[in-house]
Order: sequence, then structure tokens, then C-alpha cells
Amino acid sequence: MMKSYVLLGGAVLFGLSAMASPKAVSNAAQFISVAEEMSTAEAVMTSAPSKAPMKAVTSTADLEGIWKCQWQQWRLNGDDPYAGKCSPYILPGDAANEIYISSLPNGQFDPILAIVDFSKATITIKSGQQIYNHPELGPLVVKTAMPVENPDDGKYYWTDMNECTGKILEDGTLDFSNCSLMGEWTNKGSYNFGFGNFTMIKANYFSFVASEWEEQSDKASYTDGWVAPLLQGYPSSYPQPQNVTYYVNKANRNLFAFANPYAGSYWNPINECPEGKTKDGFVVIDATVPECVLIRTLVASGLWMVMGNEGDPADMFYLYNNEGYKADVQGITAEDQAGEYLAVGADPSKFLSSYKDGLFNLMNLEFGFGIRPNDALMWTSAEKNKPVAKITVKQSGVDGIEIEGTEGAVKYFNMQGIEVINPAKGQLVIKKQGNKVEKVVM
Repeated sequence: MMKSYVLLGGAVLFGLSAMASPKAVSNAAQFISVAEEMSTAEAVMTSAPSKAPMKAVTSTADLEGIWKCQWQQWRLNGDDPYAGKCSPYILPGDAANEIYISSLPNGQFDPILAIVDFSKATITIKSGQQIYNHPELGPLVVKTAMPVENPDDGKYYWTDMNECTGKILEDGTLDFSNCSLMGEWTNKGSYNFGFGNFTMIKANYFSFVASEWEEQSDKASYTDGWVAPLLQGYPSSYPQPQNVTYYVNKANRNLFAFANPYAGSYWNPINECPEGKTKDGFVVIDATVPECVLIRTLVASGLWMVMGNEGDPADMFYLYNNEGYKADVQGITAEDQAGEYLAVGADPSKFLSSYKDGLFNLMNLEFGFGIRPNDALMWTSAEKNKPVAKITVKQSGVDGIEIEGTEGAVKYFNMQGIEVINPAKGQLVIKKQGNKVEKVVM
């Protein structure tokens, strides 16, 4: 059974489940179980989806994940507040032929139930589903419509139907080109949203393929930031740094993957990994632009927490920062984000996550979970004392890189002038130390 989240104004209130007394931990920290307010920024994809072949859909599990949705027609008066795009998430339902589609179009609404017919490669959304209940406007209900030809003039008109059906195409696209979805306030006879002729394409979110990564011989030092607001005495009682395994991407030496830092016994009181699931997961960081480090979205971290009522199942967490959210969801590059501060003479590192001399200083921490992995949630209880995560790595992650101090720190750049934190052996780079610049092969 899907959870129905409670909305209070522009914030979402989640009650954490009661936790058993934790084991003794460093600094005698204890976890608390209280309701926490979280703010939400609705995810709206601004980059155009690109089609990618998908394996044949034979089960609802094949559909699970983030999708990029675009529609051709906004059916209400006035401007489309979603700019024709949204980023829904599909989760398998209670039955073998059911799926739930969340954030279609708004992440604050309850998910929409749909029925899949694998033999016909179709997905059907039924009309009449309540997806929200406003204290003043009342219930918000999904209405479906399809174009029907008028025999008098031969033109097609949108006509209310009991359901609308989309097709699962061979390339994996979900084609609802003959469907329209409306959100009607039933007590008022008015509408919250209305769009037609829409398609959904699965996003290529992160998956860890071991052959594409190089495990480092040293461990990284990780200081928590995402869970810190739940610690008694926060912000003074951060947990002690812990060692975590990390990897460097072979194709992009500025891309790092840090193994789930919450898998250790220290975090057992909150990491409620369901039976049959796994604590495997990563925090993936892109440091191509050191002044604006991106913590990538849509990466399963391996952290599980209960975000509803006591007894509800635990949800998987997706850990990222606002910089990564803007880059992955809104299409704002790291260069542009850093440039906004540089253009006015401000130091980006005071406002954005950054990298320098082996230290990742990770700010603006956000997360999604469960059916809301990219809704950019944050602990609003920590607004005055914003949590910061820190990760320290050996600056030379590859043998043979020398960090000299007599003439200043050594920096490396590729032939396009982009700084490379961790050059690969054999890579041609520009080495800069002080005023000395030269091309070298690592």
C-alpha cells in the first residue's frame, strides 16, 4: 500500500519511526525520533530527453526508475507552470500488473495507479483516482480524456473517458500521444493541471559497473552531513569521521564513487535495511569544476530510513546537493553555477560545494527517497545550522603524481583547460606549479 504524505503549506511533514535505543557510539551520540519538516523543490526536467534502447518490458520491475516526461499540449488557460516537462518515478505496485507513477506532474501529489498489460505492451490509467485532498478546495481527482472524431465536421475533440491507454514502444518509450490527464478539484469544478499528448522516456540514472571504476588503495575519510540533523546536540555533535572505500572512474578521472558510508554498525539504529534488500550504494561526486562540485542525483546510497508512520517500510535514500540537482534535473552546468558568483567577484566556495587539496567540502545537502528520489528535500530544521559533509582523499590517487610544495601546489589540466584532480597514467596533461606551466605525460 502506498503512503499518503501530509502537506502543510509549502512544506512536507514526515514522522520518523520510533527507533530502539542505539548501541554505544563515539561521543555517546544518540538518535532521536521526531517529526522533521522538509522543504521541497519540485523537479522539472529542462533538458530534452534522448531516446535510448531499453530491454523488453516483461515485468513491472523493468519499468521502475526515473522517467523524463514531455507533453505537447497544456489544456488549461494561462502559461504552463511545468514548461511541458516533469520527471515522474515509477514503482512496482501491489499486484504483478500494477505500477505507481509519482510526480506526474507534481511530486506533492499521491502516485497515480496504472495497469500494465504485458501481452499488449500497454499501460492504462483509470479516471477518478484521488491524488490529493486540500483543506479548502477538497479532493483533487485525476480525469482522463482521449481525442474522438466528430462525425459532423471530421475534427477531433478531447472527450472525457473512464481511462486512457498508452503504448510501450520497442525503444522503451511510453507513448501516451492519444491521452490527456487532468487534475480536477471535484468540489469546485476547476482544474489544477491538464496536459495531453505526452511521452515518457527512461532516464539513464547511475548504475555501478565495476569494470568502469578503479578502486583506490587508500580509504577516504567521510564526515556525515545528511543525517547529522537527527543527532542529539546537533550541530555540535557531528559523528566522528569514518573510513570508506572509494573509486575513480576510468573514463573521467574527476568522477568519484564513495561506497555507502552508512553501511557500518554505527548507523544501525537508523539504517533500517529491509529483509532481502542490500546496503550497497554510493555517493557519486563530479569534481570536473572544483569551484562547483556536483553530487550526482538518482544514485541509490544504500541508506534506508522510515519516513512515514511507525511500522511503515523503510525507503531508500538518494543523497546529492543542490548543485547536482540543478545540473542533473534543471540542466544548469557547474560552470554556469560557479560563474554566477565569479561574475560579481564573489568566492563560489563560500556558497557552493568545492574541492581543494584533497578535501571535498560538500554544502547545500539535499536528498530524495523512495518514490521521490529527485524532489530535492532537505531538513528545514537545520536551516540556521546548515549541515556540511566532508570527504578527504589522498590528493594523488594514482601512483606517480607528485605534489610538490617548494613552488606552490601542483595542478593538472586537460587539453581543454579543465582541471583534472586525478590524472590517469599515460594521460597527456598540462602541469602548473607556481608560474611554471608544462605539458607532461603521467
